[in-house]
Order: sequence, then structure tokens, then C-alpha cells
Amino acid sequence: MIADITVIDFPPADSLPSDVAELIAQRDAAYEKLVDFEEEWSDALADNWRTLAEAKDIEAAVSAARAGKDGLKGTSEVAKARDARPRVVGVHRVLTQNLRAAENAAQRAFRPIADTLEPGALARLRESAQEAEDAYRRFMDARAAFGAAAGIVRFVRGWQNGDRPDYNDTPQNPLRADSMAPESGEAIAEIREVIASFEAPFTADPLVTVRTPNGQTLELRRSQAKALVGSVNNGMTLVDA
Repeated sequence: MIADITVIDFPPADSLPSDVAELIAQRDAAYEKLVDFEEEWSDALADNWRTLAEAKDIEAAVSAARAGKDGLKGTSEVAKARDARPRVVGVHRVLTQNLRAAENAAQRAFRPIADTLEPGALARLRESAQEAEDAYRRFMDARAAFGAAAGIVRFVRGWQNGDRPDYNDTPQNPLRADSMAPESGEAIAEIREVIASFEAPFTADPLVTVRTPNGQTLELRRSQAKALVGSVNNGMTLVDA
């Protein structure tokens, strides 16, 4: 809005006394009337109104000349704006005064009845607080169940890797596939980080036993054993798969 007027947002009309609601409705009507007028006459009200009008004239003259017409004919936009601007500014001044007066009247009427809205506002606050608390408890329960589900996947993969983890499906904090706590502190980001860690490609790499040239046995991951067994001059052999 071009006019420098602070317009307050008030509660819904059906929650206010009828006389206060009526003054606010009058303020709203004055606001809409001013906004509509400013939109219609925005160029004329602008500080650079002449520059805007000159640009229109130049564009019109160029278009006419390119079409083989006389670009000097017709009333110029500068002349139109110059003739209209004083009256536009005058009407705008009155509409601005009307809105300012309506806004002041609405604020004066609302202030004395503001305290009557506090009981309802506090009741809404308490109700919302209880809803938020209940929702948080539900979230924490769901988060713990999510953590248990992630733990079961780690259990299955652990056995695929030749480990012997204990099965545990009790509620727990979510951990990533690498058993590390997620770095994300925000709830949705934490969930996505954990899921992403499990969606990464997984290939079982169980422990196998290899024998060294001196007869000792070692347990290595299968990938490590494959890299060592059969290597030139190391003498290692695979004991079991």
C-alpha cells in the first residue's frame, strides 16, 4: 500500500461485540477502497510518474513508427498523467484520511474489550498445550518403535556377517546401520538419515578362517581373506567358507 498506515488484524467478527465488529468492518471497507484506488492509479501516484508516462509514450511512438504510422498523433501519456495526477493525489489523500480515521476508531473500540477475550484465549492455550503434549508423547513412542525396527535390521545383517548379536525389539533410540547415533538433531532429518543409512547397498561380509604358513589360524572378513589367500608368496590358505 502506498499510504503509510498501519492496519491491525483483529479477531473474527463473531467473537466480538457487534458495535466493535461494525467499526472493524467499516475499517475493512475503507482499506479495500484505498487499495483498489491505489492499484488503479499506481503510475499516477508514483513519485516517478513522469518517467513512467514518458516510457509509455516512447514505446507507443516506436510501435507506431515501425507500423508506418505517425507516432506523434494522439494525446501523450505524459499529458494524461499530468492532467490526472493532481486530482488523483487529492482523492488519494481523502481515502487515506478516511482509512486512518476508521483504523483509529476500530482500535479505540477494541482496546476496552480486549480483557474480555482473555479467558477464551487462555482456554485455547491450555487446550493446545495438552494437544501438543499428547502429540509429543505419540511422537516419542513412534520414534522408539522406529529405533526398534532399525535394530532388527542391524540384527539380521549382523548374523549375515557372521556375528552373533542378540535379538532386541524393545523400544530404543534410533541408530544408523553402522550402529552410530544419527548426527541430525531435527526429528524429520533424523528419520531420513537413519533410513538412508539402511538403504545404502549392503553386502554380507562374514568372518572366515585362514591358516598362515606357520600353522596359525586367523579370523578375517571374507573380503580381506579373498585379497590375501592366493597372493604371491604369502602362503595363506582358506580353512572354511
